[in-house]
Amino acid sequence: MKLRRLITRRRAKWAGTTLVALLIMVFIVSGKYWGGVGWPADGSAISREWIVLGNGQLRIDYVTRRDGTGTRKSARWEFRTRRYYGIDWGWEWESRLAGRSHFRRRNIPLWFPLVLIAAPTAWLWYTDRRAKPWQCAKCRYDLRGLEGGVCPECGESIVPRA
Repeated sequence: MKLRRLITRRRAKWAGTTLVALLIMVFIVSGKYWGGVGWPADGSAISREWIVLGNGQLRIDYVTRRDGTGTRKSARWEFRTRRYYGIDWGWEWESRLAGRSHFRRRNIPLWFPLVLIAAPTAWLWYTDRRAKPWQCAKCRYDLRGLEGGVCPECGESIVPRA
């Protein structure tokens, strides 16, 4: 295995581990708290989009009021505390017309990107094990049959291992 590829794999392994740890923390915290931001969807006060993180999900809402009673035109941040610990595990794709308003909601559970990142990261951790006794400790080049004391691939000095 070339040294550059080994370094890239190790960087990917640690980046994936960091992302998995962050997603687990966000998943746990979002079960207790929720927060989001909303803004005018089309520049008018009658439609609004929201992105909300809570209940273990990323929620995207789009609301249009046709009666002319809109919301503020500036973005508004909200953060509220939940009184209970709850996580929704499923997907939700909802769209409805209620009187003079139209409402669309898309919920994406946070376990989905967690699994998408954790599976390749676990595979990288599994494959990035210690070198065999006949391999170079730095680049894993096969050193069987070599007479010299230096790895021809990376230049690392060869130390005999038992």
